[in-house]
Amino acid sequence: MREPVLSTDGSEVVSFRDAAHFESTAGGMPILVVNGRRPEVVWNSWTPVSLWAALDGKARILGRDLRLELADSGIFVAEQGSRISCQTIGGGSPTAIGLLLPQSLVRRVALESGIEVSDESSIVFPEHVAEDPTLRAQLLAYARLARGNEATEERLVAMAEGVVRVLLQRQLGFEALVSRCPGRSARYRRQVLLRLLRARNHIEHAPGEDAALARLAAIAKMSPTHFLRLYHRVFDRTPHQHVIQTRLAMARNMVLATAQPISEIHGMLGFENRCAFSRVFKQHFGMAPTLMRSAAARSGAARLAMH
Repeated sequence: MREPVLSTDGSEVVSFRDAAHFESTAGGMPILVVNGRRPEVVWNSWTPVSLWAALDGKARILGRDLRLELADSGIFVAEQGSRISCQTIGGGSPTAIGLLLPQSLVRRVALESGIEVSDESSIVFPEHVAEDPTLRAQLLAYARLARGNEATEERLVAMAEGVVRVLLQRQLGFEALVSRCPGRSARYRRQVLLRLLRARNHIEHAPGEDAALARLAAIAKMSPTHFLRLYHRVFDRTPHQHVIQTRLAMARNMVLATAQPISEIHGMLGFENRCAFSRVFKQHFGMAPTLMRSAAARSGAARLAMH
């Protein structure tokens, strides 16, 4: 049996050039990537369908159009053929893991689950799972088995299949979106949704970066007109509406949960200037950001005084 765990304790990070390089290393088996003392787990690596999680501290996932942080309950699901980097961040001894799954295993479980797939189908869609105790428990169970002394090829494959079943079950919601996409074949419709999701993930997880229509359309590899029409058709809102909603939600969190100056928040989230930011913020939440922060501080002080 091939070694089921790749560790980054040494001088090199884990990285695969392409699908052939991964398959030759994996030999048809799942691979668990675990970081040790290095801050980087993988670097600009081709990855198959994979799940990434922070065990201690936080982890940062970086891609061409993606940047997100994983807390101790989050999981990032990468699509087949993603090229990402994973870094551990924070003090102490942060630890991150990645479970890399051969496409043959994922396809077999998908067919058993009744999902129509072909050799070119997008079986698993990219997703940031903020919290899913069942999926996380399955992932951690696999990690314990792979790192223990009782791992056999049969048990590892069975456990990995269990992870994929839970993942596909939680992704059933994407199937309704697939049905909204144009195309005569399921393969084509799934590819359309995959491209739209790449743009949506850029909006949600790179909020301070360029989110102009032309940029988002380029990420989805569509013309701006076609992208705008399909995005609204599939997600029931325009890309611009989604950008503003995402940035405002993050702004509210920063106003309430951090001491970041209001004068800096608008620039970090891509608003044109402070006046425009304050105006839109007030329209959306009913009060200016400075007043919201002051009200939250007074409320907190009052609760402390009561105790």
